[in-house]
Amino acid sequence: MEGFEPRTCRLQIKCLTLEPPTLFSLSSRPSQQFNVVRRVYQQDVLNKDADYQVPDKPLSYRCKKAVKSCGFGECLLNSVPIARWLPRYSAGRDLVGDLVAGATTAVMHIPQGTSLVCDTLEE
Repeated sequence: MEGFEPRTCRLQIKCLTLEPPTLFSLSSRPSQQFNVVRRVYQQDVLNKDADYQVPDKPLSYRCKKAVKSCGFGECLLNSVPIARWLPRYSAGRDLVGDLVAGATTAVMHIPQGTSLVCDTLEE
């Protein structure tokens, strides 16, 4: 930021210190005044002035980012469909229907497959 003139912030603090009252005096100390002048920073200028460096990300974060960027994760999800729907599977809602469908498929296709094998062996 060439030619950037930083703004300053002025903060004025007044403190009034009271002493506990005594028999001889009920006066208080004079108030104290502090003037604080600080530079108002923009984040990028502060980072540069403080030599701030972004910390390294954990290995797990970098691995996830690499997998997402190369498309490996999407390829895996398309190759193994159970990986996409299993996290959303609700056993209470879907299990009974899935068992009925599995039993129906087994009752229909096992005898059909057995008869096909028997026909092939006869030839």
